[in-house]
Amino acid sequence: MRIYLHNQIAAKSPGHNLSFEITSGPAGARIQNDTLIWARPHNDIQTKAVQITATDSWAIEPRSGIGNFTINADMTEPAGMRFIPSKDTTFQMGSWWTVNSEYMNPHDARLTYDFFIDTTEITQQHFEKYFPINPSSVKNPLMPVTDISWFAAALFCNKRSAAEGLEVVYEYDQILGSVADSCKMVNLTIHYDRDGYRLPVEAEWEFAYRARSSNDYYWSHNFYNGYPTTQERSTIETYEYWEGIHMNSQQSIVASKLPNNFGLYDMAANVGEIINDYYNYSYGTIDLIDPKGPVTGTDRTMRFGNYSEYPVWLTAWAHFPISPTSTNSIRGFRCMRVRR
Repeated sequence: MRIYLHNQIAAKSPGHNLSFEITSGPAGARIQNDTLIWARPHNDIQTKAVQITATDSWAIEPRSGIGNFTINADMTEPAGMRFIPSKDTTFQMGSWWTVNSEYMNPHDARLTYDFFIDTTEITQQHFEKYFPINPSSVKNPLMPVTDISWFAAALFCNKRSAAEGLEVVYEYDQILGSVADSCKMVNLTIHYDRDGYRLPVEAEWEFAYRARSSNDYYWSHNFYNGYPTTQERSTIETYEYWEGIHMNSQQSIVASKLPNNFGLYDMAANVGEIINDYYNYSYGTIDLIDPKGPVTGTDRTMRFGNYSEYPVWLTAWAHFPISPTSTNSIRGFRCMRVRR
């Protein structure tokens, strides 16, 4: 269980408003047998979630006039997910670089809500919890599930939602084919207002990737223009499972390297990740508040960073079009849920 302490965020019931000052330790509090997550105000550019373990010995004292805080006991992260404090946050998406003949158009985007996202890419054992198959080319229960289509990933989100009593987000008339091959949802509608799981849109994914960093890579380096030096390669491999350009290699088990500042693993490499949006060939030119991508289209989107690609594809902003019925051995996904 995690309990969240938020500054200047309205509580959901049950909750308690109080004022306090820290009398020992950093800005937080000891919660017996639980974990406390503390988030600074959203306008603090250094905001990040800080995990406090039960062994930390901190104390708080009620005081008037210190500031209003909320302990929100029902703000529990879904299993395997992290809370992303994105509400009322504006951040820069994109880049001045051109990738695959596409200008990445730096622009501001704004999210008006917080959300949860999977800590890792969906593993093969997690996928098999809902489907009696494992389509992955390389079999290992702790590796990302691969060789699935956009539609199959959306079906997984629906299965996960239904199993937890949540509203399914992807509504359709029928399924053509099966999850094991190129399935397709007929007459698909995506209900963004529902409380179930779905694939992240590009803005959500990029915000989660960056984790408050404004640089090209979340570990606070800018784009390596060309093949990285030995030192640069070492830096990449500290944070990401990356074997270099088209090496004879394969993906790794999830969370084998360091996470970003939001506690998310493998955001830049291991396998690429399927995104909810139709592919936007004019990156960032529509819906700059809570953007969800083009309303119609043919291709969906993939964040392409994986274990065997050029460093440009490991950046926060590089994306690639994919057919929603196609599969690939370097393609996986993770789910998200809007915090209601």
